[in-house]
Amino acid sequence: MRRLALVGLVVSLLLGGVAVLETSERASTQRDKQDRLLQAAASNEVGLITGDEHQTTTALSMMLVNPAVRQLLSDRALPAGSRRADLAAAAASLATIQRSSSLPLTAARLDAGSGSQLVCGPTVRPATFPLELERQFAAVADRSATGAGSGAFFSPVSRQPSVAFLAPFRIHGRALGVVHLDLNVATARGSSLIVDSTPDVAIQLASYQRGRVLLEGPLGAQSARSAGSPRVLLVNGAELGQRPESTLNRGHRAMVASLPLPVGGGTQNMAVAATDTQPNPDLLNAWSPGLLTVLATAILMLLSAIAGLIVSIRRVMHELSTDALTGLRNRRALLEDLPRVCQRASEEDRKSVA
Repeated sequence: MRRLALVGLVVSLLLGGVAVLETSERASTQRDKQDRLLQAAASNEVGLITGDEHQTTTALSMMLVNPAVRQLLSDRALPAGSRRADLAAAAASLATIQRSSSLPLTAARLDAGSGSQLVCGPTVRPATFPLELERQFAAVADRSATGAGSGAFFSPVSRQPSVAFLAPFRIHGRALGVVHLDLNVATARGSSLIVDSTPDVAIQLASYQRGRVLLEGPLGAQSARSAGSPRVLLVNGAELGQRPESTLNRGHRAMVASLPLPVGGGTQNMAVAATDTQPNPDLLNAWSPGLLTVLATAILMLLSAIAGLIVSIRRVMHELSTDALTGLRNRRALLEDLPRVCQRASEEDRKSVA
């Protein structure tokens, strides 16, 4: 009985160890697979947005050399007919930028250097931006040589928290105007850029500053009507490059990478966050049905082996303290009980004397 219990104990420990090791290896394999998918998704998104940013910069440069745009931004008074033709040409250029952009732009606008609106590309609904917000855009664009991103603001076009890419127009170092391209960054389900681009991976736009990545709204929002409390992802080191870095997003593995787009005049940067929709694999959630069966079998065998050892030990102790012929307690039991009986008798004597 005891030998069988010991064998069961050893076998159960071996089975349990094998199940735990296999599950740990399974979790590690799943984490590696998730990291590869996330890295590919984040790198692909950075490549798309970077390429789109270059295309947008090229399109904006073409707008600058467009005679119609230059005339609109000049200080000269234009005849009504010429002004209408120039506005139509500028609106067509903005519409081209909207169609060619891989990002979901909600508006494309051309403003004068004073912040007043000149022309707006096609939008879902006509809307006018507050003059104070337009002046903030002009100030941010003026601090950047090639373009910058705004802080979060409430867009009157989409009626959602948004950010804008601001591109200044300069001639001989003098700012003549600014183009801002608006992009939604916060919705009820998050700021998804490319839906279902990679299976089981959610792509989101974020802002990055000093080792902290904020989802659903950039740091330093310029409007009190921006998105609610954002999620903060921590990354190793103070610098985030275009090579994806691993982190965790509410118990899910994620990869974040920076975009070549400063926000708020260069103090912050835009970033892309790729998050796996499946939880982070670990010893608690990586068990397969087969390994769970092995583990349950090992636990049952372990409990049976322990129960068998307890029964075997009790039987041996009974045999050691009992005479096999008469069934009475033997000399060994007498020697074990004698000190206890003597001590009890001594205590009773002291009580009787007292």
